[in-house]
Amino acid sequence: MELLDKDKEKKMSEKETVKVAFVKDKDNNEIVAVFPEIEWSHFGKDVQMYAHFGQHSEGSLDWAREQEKPSADEIVDLYNELRDIGYDIIMVTL
Repeated sequence: MELLDKDKEKKMSEKETVKVAFVKDKDNNEIVAVFPEIEWSHFGKDVQMYAHFGQHSEGSLDWAREQEKPSADEIVDLYNELRDIGYDIIMVTL
Protein backbone atom coordinates (compact mmCIF):
# COMPACT_ATOMS: atom_id res chain seq x y z
CA MET A 1 0.00 0.00 0.00
CA GLU A 2 1.36 3.42 -1.00
CA LEU A 3 1.38 6.09 1.69
CA LEU A 4 0.22 9.59 0.74
CA ASP A 5 2.39 12.55 1.61
CA LYS A 6 0.70 15.20 3.80
CA ASP A 7 0.38 17.81 0.99
CA LYS A 8 -1.29 15.36 -1.38
CA GLU A 9 -3.60 14.11 1.36
CA LYS A 10 -4.59 17.69 2.23
CA LYS A 11 -5.40 18.54 -1.40
CA MET A 12 -7.57 15.44 -1.76
CA SER A 13 -9.70 16.48 1.22
CA GLU A 14 -10.07 20.18 0.30
CA LYS A 15 -13.31 21.45 -1.16
CA GLU A 16 -13.86 24.77 -2.90
CA THR A 17 -16.31 26.90 -0.92
CA VAL A 18 -18.78 28.64 -3.24
CA LYS A 19 -22.06 30.50 -3.00
CA VAL A 20 -24.78 28.75 -5.01
CA ALA A 21 -28.40 29.59 -5.77
CA PHE A 22 -30.67 26.93 -7.23
CA VAL A 23 -33.34 27.79 -9.78
CA LYS A 24 -35.90 25.80 -11.74
CA ASP A 25 -35.96 26.55 -15.46
CA LYS A 26 -39.50 27.68 -16.35
CA ASP A 27 -39.27 26.16 -19.84
CA ASN A 28 -38.15 22.62 -19.03
CA ASN A 29 -38.27 22.28 -15.20
CA GLU A 30 -34.52 21.52 -15.08
CA ILE A 31 -32.79 22.45 -11.83
CA VAL A 32 -29.81 24.74 -12.40
CA ALA A 33 -27.12 25.75 -9.92
CA VAL A 34 -26.09 29.40 -10.27
CA PHE A 35 -22.71 30.58 -8.98
CA PRO A 36 -23.43 34.34 -8.69
CA GLU A 37 -19.88 35.29 -7.66
CA ILE A 38 -18.02 33.38 -10.40
CA GLU A 39 -17.85 35.44 -13.59
CA TRP A 40 -17.76 33.37 -16.76
CA SER A 41 -17.60 35.86 -19.62
CA HIS A 42 -14.97 38.37 -20.64
CA PHE A 43 -17.44 41.21 -20.17
CA GLY A 44 -18.49 40.38 -16.61
CA LYS A 45 -22.14 39.95 -17.49
CA ASP A 46 -22.49 36.17 -17.25
CA VAL A 47 -21.81 33.83 -14.35
CA GLN A 48 -21.03 30.16 -14.02
CA MET A 49 -23.95 27.74 -13.91
CA TYR A 50 -24.19 23.98 -13.59
CA ALA A 51 -26.85 21.42 -14.50
CA HIS A 52 -26.98 17.62 -14.66
CA PHE A 53 -26.97 17.72 -18.45
CA GLY A 54 -24.39 20.05 -19.90
CA GLN A 55 -22.68 20.50 -16.55
CA HIS A 56 -20.65 23.76 -16.32
CA SER A 57 -21.87 26.58 -18.54
CA GLU A 58 -22.49 30.30 -18.47
CA GLY A 59 -25.67 32.22 -18.03
CA SER A 60 -27.20 35.54 -17.16
CA LEU A 61 -28.12 36.51 -13.61
CA ASP A 62 -31.15 38.28 -15.09
CA TRP A 63 -32.31 34.97 -16.60
CA ALA A 64 -31.69 33.17 -13.30
CA ARG A 65 -33.71 35.73 -11.33
CA GLU A 66 -36.70 35.19 -13.63
CA GLN A 67 -36.83 31.43 -12.97
CA GLU A 68 -38.85 29.59 -10.36
CA LYS A 69 -37.54 28.68 -6.92
CA PRO A 70 -37.25 24.90 -6.57
CA SER A 71 -38.16 22.96 -3.46
CA ALA A 72 -35.55 21.28 -1.27
CA ASP A 73 -36.60 17.90 -2.69
CA GLU A 74 -36.00 19.16 -6.23
CA ILE A 75 -32.45 20.38 -5.58
CA VAL A 76 -31.11 17.49 -3.50
CA ASP A 77 -29.68 15.47 -6.43
CA LEU A 78 -27.88 18.43 -7.99
CA TYR A 79 -26.69 19.62 -4.57
CA ASN A 80 -25.17 16.19 -3.89
CA GLU A 81 -23.60 16.06 -7.36
CA LEU A 82 -21.88 19.40 -6.74
CA ARG A 83 -20.61 18.20 -3.35
CA ASP A 84 -19.31 15.01 -4.96
CA ILE A 85 -17.24 16.94 -7.51
CA GLY A 86 -15.61 19.09 -4.84
CA TYR A 87 -17.79 22.04 -3.94
CA ASP A 88 -18.54 23.12 -0.36
CA ILE A 89 -21.84 24.92 -0.88
CA ILE A 90 -23.15 28.03 0.82
CA MET A 91 -26.74 28.36 -0.35
CA VAL A 92 -27.90 31.86 -1.29
CA THR A 93 -30.90 33.44 -2.97
CA LEU A 94 -30.76 35.77 -5.96
